Amino acid sequence: DNAVTIANVESGVYNIRFNENMGFFLVKKDLNLDELINLPSPEGHRILEGIQTFWKRKDKFKEYGYSYKRGILLYGVPGGGKTSIINLLCRELVNDMNGVVFTISSEEDLNLYKNFMGEIYRIIEPERPIITIIEDIDGLCQYKETETKLLNVLDGIEQLENVVYIATTNYTERLSERILNRPNRFDMRIEVKSPNDECRRIYLRHKIKDGDLDDTQLEDWVEKTKGMTMAHLGEVIKSVLILGNSFEDTVKNLHDLKKVPVSRNYDEEFSKNIGFGIGK
Repeated sequence: DNAVTIANVESGVYNIRFNENMGFFLVKKDLNLDELINLPSPEGHRILEGIQTFWKRKDKFKEYGYSYKRGILLYGVPGGGKTSIINLLCRELVNDMNGVVFTISSEEDLNLYKNFMGEIYRIIEPERPIITIIEDIDGLCQYKETETKLLNVLDGIEQLENVVYIATTNYTERLSERILNRPNRFDMRIEVKSPNDECRRIYLRHKIKDGDLDDTQLEDWVEKTKGMTMAHLGEVIKSVLILGNSFEDTVKNLHDLKKVPVSRNYDEEFSKNIGFGIGK
C-alpha cells in the first residue's frame, strides 16, 4: 500500500533483488567509474567504437525491421582486461547517456532480470538505454535449463530493446554452439588478449607514485612483464612497491604460475553436467 513508483531510476549500475514484503527492488552498486583507465588496446577500441555506433543507429534498426539490441561475447585469459573494457562502456552509458546497467551472475539473477525487465521496468522506462552484463557465462550455462532461459532473454522473446548484452568467459570450450555461433544472441565474439607494451606502460604510469620508478626502471618493468595480464601487473605493484619484495623474484614467481599443471577433473565433471565434451 505504501509502494511508490519512481518515474526515472538514477543512472548507475544495479543488481535486481526481490522479497515478499517489498517485491522487486534495485540495489545500486558503488563503483567509481571515473577513475578508469582507457587503455589503447585494439580490442577495447573496437568494442567502444562499435557500441558508440550502435547507440546512434536506432532508426536504422527500425528501418530494416530488426530489434534494437546488440550482444557481445568477450573471452580471454583471466585478468586480461575484460572487466576494464566493460566498465569503460558502463561509464560512457551512465555519465553521457543517463543509462542504467544491470548484472547477471547466477540463475537467480537471470530469473529476476527476466521477470523484472519484461513485466515492470520496460513498462516504466521503455526507452532507457541499458547495458546488461552476464558475468562468467560458462558457469551460468552449466545446465541446459538455465542456458535455455538465457537464450529466451537474448532472442528477444520478452521484446527488450535499447539494450546491449555483454557476456564474459575465460573458457569458450565450455560453451555450446548455440551460444558461440549464433548472431542476434551474440553478434560479436572478441578475444581480449594480454595487454601489449603500450597498455602495460600506461597502466604502470597511472598506478605508480612519483618517485617510485625512473624512466629506465619503468621500461625494464614493461619489458619483463611481457605476456602478463592486468591482474599480474597489479600484483607486481602490490608485491614490490607496497610490500617491499624484490621485483625480480616477484616476476619470476608470476611467470612460474603459468607452469603449474591444471587439473582436468573440474572440466570432466563439468562436461558430464552439461552433456557435451570439453575441447582441449
